[in-house]
Amino acid sequence: MVFLALFASFGYLFAVPRMLAGGTIPAEYIADPSVYWTVFLLDLGIVVPITVAVSLSLLRGAVWARKAIYGLVGWYALVTIAVLALFVSMLVHDDPNVTVGTVIVLFIATLLITAFTVWVYRPFFRRTTLR
Repeated sequence: MVFLALFASFGYLFAVPRMLAGGTIPAEYIADPSVYWTVFLLDLGIVVPITVAVSLSLLRGAVWARKAIYGLVGWYALVTIAVLALFVSMLVHDDPNVTVGTVIVLFIATLLITAFTVWVYRPFFRRTTLR
């Protein structure tokens, strides 16, 4: 779960301090500032705090966290797949904001997050017998 929180905030860890210090502005921001800030606020204002809260609550054995993890990891899996599809499309259409390396890293992250999601959801796939 900590990896998921870091993954969601990783892209902003370097961009925001640069922007605040008057350095280079990310190309994504220049292309569409409102979309950039919407995703920024969604990730760092909602998703990361919920991920941290669920993670800490799981460590403390909270019952609600064992239920919340299903929605949370499902969200991460679906969003990373969607972002990967977007980046692949951008790469195919020669968008200068995406590189092959970025797509490869995102592909690996998507595989890992999807595998983690399947592992979390495994209780739902257990075979039960009817009596």
